[in-house]
Amino acid sequence: MVTPIGGSGTAAGWRDAGDKSGLHSCPVSAGEARLQGDKHKITGEGTSSECCSSPAMDCSNDLLMDIHASTVLHNNLGGEGGKDGDDASLLPECDGLTQNDDCSRAMVFGNVVAPAQLPGLTGGAQIGIDLWVEATTDYVPAGELNHLRESNDVPTFGEINLRGPGDQDGLNSVGLTFTFKRRDNRAEVTIPWMQLTFFDFDQDPNQGGNAGRECVEATGFVDYALSSGGGNTAASDSPTTIETVQVSNGAESCGNGNNGEPRGTTAYNNNCNAIDVNTQPGAMNTGKWCSTVGGTGGDNPNNPQELDEEKDRKSTRLNSSH
Repeated sequence: MVTPIGGSGTAAGWRDAGDKSGLHSCPVSAGEARLQGDKHKITGEGTSSECCSSPAMDCSNDLLMDIHASTVLHNNLGGEGGKDGDDASLLPECDGLTQNDDCSRAMVFGNVVAPAQLPGLTGGAQIGIDLWVEATTDYVPAGELNHLRESNDVPTFGEINLRGPGDQDGLNSVGLTFTFKRRDNRAEVTIPWMQLTFFDFDQDPNQGGNAGRECVEATGFVDYALSSGGGNTAASDSPTTIETVQVSNGAESCGNGNNGEPRGTTAYNNNCNAIDVNTQPGAMNTGKWCSTVGGTGGDNPNNPQELDEEKDRKSTRLNSSH
């Protein structure tokens, strides 16, 4: 399994009256909701005139998590090492040691927040913020392959590998946490609003059934989106290949009626369109998504800004708010 991860920011925006499908996105260069004819529209969106008359969106609290200028400071997720692990660690506490040394059992991406955004997240200080990825369970990787994927010598993805189960009915999984920390004192940083996207959901193309199926279970999001569609539904002209297995907000839940097990089809995704995700204190939202189509290493994406339709359909985005 290869799971590239990327991030971008968006403002909280607003929901149309009665719309439970998701927040309006915050485009990079626009202050209005998307028009009705836009292929990225979300279910429940109003007419073109209503969208155009909506108030300007407040993007002041969004985080642009951009790893184009990032560096891997340490590469030892779960104590299993990573690509170029013999290079010198860039963590102060690992001075003089290598990136795959057990002085830290994390994969650390440095410089993931633009300098202009740092003061608003660090109490006014110009202190760097790093992303720490740590394993909460045993981790069996597909070799020492974790690295910062590049396109034309520019970092584009953080890539984490997980070894396949070895047989059609087997299972191999890992629990991961993603934490933003200050560079100076390792204090955790609260991000008001951000998105985290998982790419390349696919499975063994040469075997039937569940062989090599890739899934993600997540907790703590406030909304999610599949493929190029907004909210909880995919756009009709770019249908997702990811199955929504289950979503719960602690008070109500939806699923495909298969006892939490994937069916291998997206036909039941609409069961979860209307669930009202919980943004109030209490039980956190949880969800599970799985692949339904085969893939090979050759179809892995290289740049999140340059996805063709096939790669786009294999991605899912989680929105988080604090």
